[in-house]
Amino acid sequence: MPARWVASGGVTAVGPEVEGGTLVLLGGRRGVVSADGALRVVAGDDPEPLQEMIEVPAAGATGKRRVVLRGMLGVYRLDDPLGPLSPIARSEVEIGSLGSAPGRVAIFQVGRVAPHMVEVETGQGKPLEGLPLPQLMAIAFRDAQAGAAVLDVVGLAVTSDGGTTWRLASGASPRDALRVQGLRVEGKGLRALLSADGDVAEIDPVQARLGTVRGRPPSRASEPALLRWVRRTGRDPLEAAVVSGVAAGEGAALVADQGLVARVALATGEVLEVAEFDKVQGAEPCGVGGTARGAWIACMLGESSPKDVYNPLAVMRVSFGGERLSVERPVFVRDGDETEMRTSPSGGAMLLGACRDGDQGTACVRQPSGKWVTVDTDVHPRDHGAGALRGGQVALVRGLWDGDVLPRAQEGGKDAPEESDDEALERWVGPFVATVREDGQVARVGSPGWGSALMKGGVPEAMAVLSPIEEGEDHALSFVLRGEEGLWAVVVPRGEQAASFKLLAGMMSARIHQDHGVAVGGEGEVLGTSDGGRTWSPIALPVQVKAAVAESDLFADEWGRSLAVSALGMKLDTQLRIGWGEPESAAGQEGRGPAVGGTSGGTSGGTSVGAGTLLPRRGGPQVTGTAHAIACVSRGTTPGASLPTTIAEVSALLGRGAASVPTGVTRIVSVAGLGNRETLNASGLLEQRRPASPAGAPVAWTLRWFDPLEVGARPHTWTGPAPSGTTWGVDLSEVSAAGGRALFTLRSGSNNLLVRVKSSGGVEVAKVPWDMLPSGDVVFGAERGEAIAWVRGGQVVVWLSGEQPRILVDVPAPLGRMLIGRPTQAGVPLMLTRVERPIVRLVPLTPLAPLTPRGGEGVASAQHQGAATLPLEGWTSTTELLDFVGLLPSCGARSQGALYRIRQTSGRATVDGVQEGIRSAVYEVRVHEREACLAQATALVEASVGAPVKVGASVKVGTGPVRFVRSDFAGKRADGGELGTGSTLRQLACTREGQR
Repeated sequence: MPARWVASGGVTAVGPEVEGGTLVLLGGRRGVVSADGALRVVAGDDPEPLQEMIEVPAAGATGKRRVVLRGMLGVYRLDDPLGPLSPIARSEVEIGSLGSAPGRVAIFQVGRVAPHMVEVETGQGKPLEGLPLPQLMAIAFRDAQAGAAVLDVVGLAVTSDGGTTWRLASGASPRDALRVQGLRVEGKGLRALLSADGDVAEIDPVQARLGTVRGRPPSRASEPALLRWVRRTGRDPLEAAVVSGVAAGEGAALVADQGLVARVALATGEVLEVAEFDKVQGAEPCGVGGTARGAWIACMLGESSPKDVYNPLAVMRVSFGGERLSVERPVFVRDGDETEMRTSPSGGAMLLGACRDGDQGTACVRQPSGKWVTVDTDVHPRDHGAGALRGGQVALVRGLWDGDVLPRAQEGGKDAPEESDDEALERWVGPFVATVREDGQVARVGSPGWGSALMKGGVPEAMAVLSPIEEGEDHALSFVLRGEEGLWAVVVPRGEQAASFKLLAGMMSARIHQDHGVAVGGEGEVLGTSDGGRTWSPIALPVQVKAAVAESDLFADEWGRSLAVSALGMKLDTQLRIGWGEPESAAGQEGRGPAVGGTSGGTSGGTSVGAGTLLPRRGGPQVTGTAHAIACVSRGTTPGASLPTTIAEVSALLGRGAASVPTGVTRIVSVAGLGNRETLNASGLLEQRRPASPAGAPVAWTLRWFDPLEVGARPHTWTGPAPSGTTWGVDLSEVSAAGGRALFTLRSGSNNLLVRVKSSGGVEVAKVPWDMLPSGDVVFGAERGEAIAWVRGGQVVVWLSGEQPRILVDVPAPLGRMLIGRPTQAGVPLMLTRVERPIVRLVPLTPLAPLTPRGGEGVASAQHQGAATLPLEGWTSTTELLDFVGLLPSCGARSQGALYRIRQTSGRATVDGVQEGIRSAVYEVRVHEREACLAQATALVEASVGAPVKVGASVKVGTGPVRFVRSDFAGKRADGGELGTGSTLRQLACTREGQR
């Protein structure tokens, strides 16, 4: 059939009902499917491949409901289903998704940013008032009053008054409302998407309820075949035909995926017929192969799978010569997900992997008798371009590297002597083709000297098979090799005829399949073949296709998703060439499917992706002003310990002063600390002692710890009897500390223990499940009750003195970072940081609202009990911290606000007149409303390039440079020195550069 180009760079999805039928996108191309299944497509080009379509309700009762579509950069209103699109807006950066509100479109750019909200009729900005502060992730309205929004950390919220007020929704399961990932309007229904597999639930905005979660609704057997295919597979039928289809009659292709087989009209992309052989979704794509006599498919099964097969893969034959498609019963079903089907024009067929569980072999090959048998090769079939022969053998390319030869036992018989690697290397003559039969017999194919001729007597680096072997109807074998000189298209006839090999000069990647081939060069040039690779001719590319090929990375495409070829056409990146005949003229293509879509400068009937309101990149506040360095001057020596840098130094520091072990006493020591943040992590030691007799004598514990962030730091110690319920040989895994208080994470048998040492000197012990253990910074409260808090995933865990640790709030993982501040009697400060301005709230120590436990028994259930979801209310905006620490002034003695801890790996410091760089630092920042100041800083400094800078008087103390500084700006105390426990600690006077 005549060749034509179409674009398939967009989404494939079913849209809303429009005039004349159902709107559909096929690889980003627009079409309308009528009730009788006929497909009408846009005559011209859209500005760009389309990626999404939504419905936008009118702002008032008398307005018109609109359909809005988007590409990667443009947003368009659909005024006529098959007419030109009306641009609404264009974005400076890639658009990630759309949302709807009454009379408005929410445009979400890629990244953790708030959406642009624009009017659907004009494209002018018009925010939706009343939205809660947690970041908006998705929004959809079914009409002017009822809508829903997905908000960061708080989950699903609904409105029934047009967005003036919002409420959190509750679900049939306690956490369903927190799992919502997206929203969709279908007809008069509003649905929540809860998983990538298609789980959905109905939303009732009036009752603020989320219905029962269920799987994606099945397609109706009565609806047109194209819609059934698109709903189930989400795949462009033309793309499927080119990449993995086989010819199924004049102008048609057979494709298979997700439990369906379909016959596709190549002229239009219409699905003429569809047959279901199984109900399965989310499986690996089917492998498809065959000839005009029929097709073979290898597909994962769902409902029809045998109960005793864990991961069922079936090989089935499809007949399409009769009145209807017919999928026969599986020839075999095996356990595995390798669906790659390799077939040859000669009729050979094979599946990578064994035919049945327990078979010893690497390929499952169809025999002339119709039986499928396992064939074992001594090399991996994929690495050697394995192909299927009509006679039931597997063909492999051997001799790809030094010594890659057939064993003498295969070439010379079972009695041939074994050989060394050197002897195998001497017999290596370059690439050759060998076949393997079911019984293991190996035979060379073709004249023996073609491989050495290809190498021209040289010894190149290892070659690779770029396109696997296929056997033509004349039994010649075709494939593509990558060698030292470039790509070679090789054809090896059966018998003694000479092989032909053609150097594809300048080509970077090539494929041969079903006697047709394509090769692409580094400058975007393309060659094609239709005789198995014997001859190649240039293929002229339209301007848009050439631009797409030049911008793509076809050469890194290992699996054929971006570069593919078949008897039906070829795929280059997102561009499809349908047919191998002479190219149609532009007039000949009109009305027979859209041509390739335009790029950013493309137009269609006056429509351009560059039209509409310009939406700049969203972002947070810009950094302004000059960062303040930490400026320190040495004032002499001071008592205290320097920072340990190794576990050995930790052991030496914490073991100092320990009493010797008396005779008859057994001791075990466990040490933890440093970790991936080097010397700025707390470290600790657990020493267990017990008398050797009598049996069961009491065990004594000594806990030692060191807080590297404490000005004037020294080791702290607690000694006492081992807590009740602990075993001998407890392991210490993590330590957190704040001066004289500490939290130890230990493993006692199968139990996880937390041990806290209070400022009063006492200890408390708690047994917790592993998913409540600290995984980041631990913050210590200093007030009555001495609350300790930490984050584990999306959980904020709190431990009050005299109680058990419990989950205070349990939320989805935030888009940005979730920081907790120092606990007080009022609660735990919580900050959500984003690209834009952060928001904060105080989480009371009394649970906000009970949330049923997520599951589990015993201690897990007890400690999940009382966990809460975060409310919509109570949030306030605050100043940006993560990228602005360097701009903050130092705190005074009376500064107020919540204390947060921030870690960074950059900054500046000036120590004793020398400018230094900061390679790691921990800052304690005090935040009050929209004001912030730096309360304390601990930084590791290293020499940076640059002349010394004079900052105050320089005092020479000790012999080495200062490599860390600790400064309590509010308390006006500071120290530092060299790293290592043998160093002398120096007293410092530190300020913020520019502040005195």
